[in-house]
Amino acid sequence: MSFMGIPRGRRKAFSQVRIVTDNVGASKLYRDGDAGTVFTVTLGAWLEIVSVAQNTQNVNQIEIFDSTGETKYLGTGAAAAEVLQTHIVPGGTGVASVRIDAGTRLTLKYLVTPATNSETVINFFD
Repeated sequence: MSFMGIPRGRRKAFSQVRIVTDNVGASKLYRDGDAGTVFTVTLGAWLEIVSVAQNTQNVNQIEIFDSTGETKYLGTGAAAAEVLQTHIVPGGTGVASVRIDAGTRLTLKYLVTPATNSETVINFFD
């Protein structure tokens, strides 16, 4: 039995990353509800959203919402050696099966500057 593609017992995300760009173009990263750092989007560079130390649990599914209207990439791996895992399309991907092992660094790569007043939310499921 499943609910919206998520197997029974896995409906609650164990972690969440949220990136918000305000009305003047400044972006802020939140992880599990905690305010993170303000950053500037650098096109073509990978942005670390979850460090090796923060990723303490295996991920089997992700759910992505994106209001930026632009395609982004979700990647894994060490700095300067990131590997593309999935595309984040405008609107998001919904629930997708993606295997990410504990202790893996997660990154985003922007292809264009995000629109102001936009948000990207990634929920992680075991």
